Amino acid sequence: MNLKNVIISLLLIAMIATITFAVATPIVQYLFPSIGTILPKTEAAIYVEGVLWSNNTLIEWDTMKLGETLAYNFTVQNMGTTTVNVTLEITEIPVGISYRRVANGTVLKPNEYAMADLELTVGLSAVNGTYSMGTYHVLLKEA
Repeated sequence: MNLKNVIISLLLIAMIATITFAVATPIVQYLFPSIGTILPKTEAAIYVEGVLWSNNTLIEWDTMKLGETLAYNFTVQNMGTTTVNVTLEITEIPVGISYRRVANGTVLKPNEYAMADLELTVGLSAVNGTYSMGTYHVLLKEA
């Protein structure tokens, strides 16, 4: 075997070993919050009207009238190891409908929880119809 074939063989063995190691190594995910720091462990338990809320859980607002405001009770518990500032956002709000979360910006230490209402108001400019909100985001930022 000449030197060229030896080098090619060694490179091939190194590539196979690298690919095998990469496939066998578990993927570690890190949370990068919008303020640009990495939090040690940021978790929250979120309840809507006492029921645990998770991704893709729908909030049914039912039938509302023009000018009416409805509220759902949200409870957020800090399950992490650092103090956080809690904010709720909703994207893709239909025209004529507004929301507000009473107590947005609440600071929670580890294991603390806070209760607040999420209020949805149908303005007088809203058009009759069936609407759906976009995405509900609960943002946790290091306090």
